[in-house]
Amino acid sequence: MALSKEFSWKRVFIEMFTIAGSILLAFAIDAWWDEFRDREDANIVLTSLHEELVQVEEFMSEHDQFVGAMQDSARQLLTAAIGRDQELGEKEIDRLLADLTWFVSETLFAVPELESLILNDELSLIDNSDLRRTLKMWRARNQFFRGFVDLQARFHNERFMPYLENNSSLQQIYNVAEYMPGFPEQKFDVEKIELRELRSHSLLLDDPTFQNLLTQRIARFDVMLSMRDAQYVTELRDLITQIEHELAE
Repeated sequence: MALSKEFSWKRVFIEMFTIAGSILLAFAIDAWWDEFRDREDANIVLTSLHEELVQVEEFMSEHDQFVGAMQDSARQLLTAAIGRDQELGEKEIDRLLADLTWFVSETLFAVPELESLILNDELSLIDNSDLRRTLKMWRARNQFFRGFVDLQARFHNERFMPYLENNSSLQQIYNVAEYMPGFPEQKFDVEKIELRELRSHSLLLDDPTFQNLLTQRIARFDVMLSMRDAQYVTELRDLITQIEHELAE
């Protein structure tokens, strides 16, 4: 009888130990799975962030040349309009006007993945606190810069282009457009229409309204170039590098 009781208690202890072990093992597996899933989610987020930041960096490498070319075209037209001893032929005026039909869209600097993480308070998916802080700081700098880009785009769409629509032949201007400002080696096909007669756009240079529009466009390009300073680019490059290191771990 004593042996039987001792055996029963041993069996109970073994079963309790087995059950407890199974529970602990289940908790450990759940914890490991949660950690693995969080890491997978973090990698997906970091990969998306990396892709959109690299896209911004790629356009930024062409930004100064693009904006600088448009600004130079506006300066040439303004100098011919109100300066001394500089005359432009009709075809050259059309070419310079064609440059000014371009503008920079603030969407080129959009970072929707980063915006979503911050607005939805999901930056905690990223374990690295330094990286989280850097992302917030660069996002603020980028928002500030995008504000000036947006002002330039709105001025172009709401003031400059409506003026050209009312006072010029846009098709004549588009007929001479062959490349993006600042990149003459990158030709693109433009649908050209042979016109019955050509319009003299040199008359625009005598219009004070057009002169003032040129002055304002030049000023907006100046702001964009100054706001996109070396620190903006350096911080963007450092941020991309940090994300690459985080993904490599």
